[in-house]
Amino acid sequence: MFTMSNSLPLQWFNDRLGTANGLVKLGGGIGATVMALVVQQLIDKVGIAWTFRVMALTSLASGIPTALLIRERAPPSSSSIDMSLFRNLTFFFLFVAGFIGIFALYIPSFFLPTVATSIGLSSTTAAGVMACYNACMALGRLASGIACDQLGSTNMLLLTMALNAVTILAIWSVASTLAVLIVFAALNGIANGAFFVTMPTAIGRLLGPHAAPAGIGMAITGWSVGDLLGNPIAGFLIATTHADRANSIVPYRAAIFYAGGTAAISTALVLVARLRMDANLIKKF
Repeated sequence: MFTMSNSLPLQWFNDRLGTANGLVKLGGGIGATVMALVVQQLIDKVGIAWTFRVMALTSLASGIPTALLIRERAPPSSSSIDMSLFRNLTFFFLFVAGFIGIFALYIPSFFLPTVATSIGLSSTTAAGVMACYNACMALGRLASGIACDQLGSTNMLLLTMALNAVTILAIWSVASTLAVLIVFAALNGIANGAFFVTMPTAIGRLLGPHAAPAGIGMAITGWSVGDLLGNPIAGFLIATTHADRANSIVPYRAAIFYAGGTAAISTALVLVARLRMDANLIKKF
C-alpha cells in the first residue's frame, strides 16, 4: 500500500503532483497521531498482546476496502527495476541520499518515548510528545506537498533533509526538558513527514511519468536496508552507553549524533543532486 501510494499519484496528476502526494500521505500522519494516543491506552487496559491484535484487525478492516478501490490509470510496466536509471547521476545521488537518510529517519519516532521517560516525564506525557510528533508529521506532509508545487520538489527535499539534520544535532542533543523536547518533536516531525512527500515527488519530476514508477520503486527498495538496520544500530549505541537506565539526555548523544550524522550526509548528497540541475539554488527545481 505504501509503495503504491508513492507511484499512483504520478498517473493522475502533473501540475499539482506535490499537493496530491501531500494529501495522500496526510492520511498516514493523521492515523499515526491517533494511534500514538490509542496504543498507550490499549496497552494500559488490555495488555500488549491484545493491543497488537486490535491494531492488526484495524489494519485489515481499513486496508482491504482501500486496496479494492485503488485504480491504475496506466498499464503495468514490464519491469519494476531499470538499472539504466543509475546512468542519470542526479537520480543516483537522490537514490543514495534516500538510502543513507532512511537510517536516521525512524530513530526519533522509535526512541522519543524512551528519551522522554529518561528525562523524568511520565509515560502519558511521553505519549503526548509522540502525538505532537505525529501531528506535525501530518502537517509536514501536506505543507511540503503544496510547497513542492510552488518552490520545486528538489528544493523542498533539500530543505527537508537539512531541517532533519539540524534538529537532531542542535536540538535533540540538548533536549533535557519537556519544552525543548516538544520543540524538537514539532520541527523534526515536520521534516520526517515531508521526506515521504518530497523524495517521491522529486524523483517523479526528475524522471517523468514513464520512468518514475520504476525509479520510485527502486528508491523505496533501497530504503529497506536502513529500515532494518537504522534503529538497531541506534539501539546498540543506547545499550552500550546504558542510556535507557539514565536520567538525562547525555548518554543518548552517541545515538543522536549517529542519526544526525547520517542525516547530514544525506543532506549533502541531495545538495549535489540539486546543483547538478542548476547552480542557482533559488531557481525552481
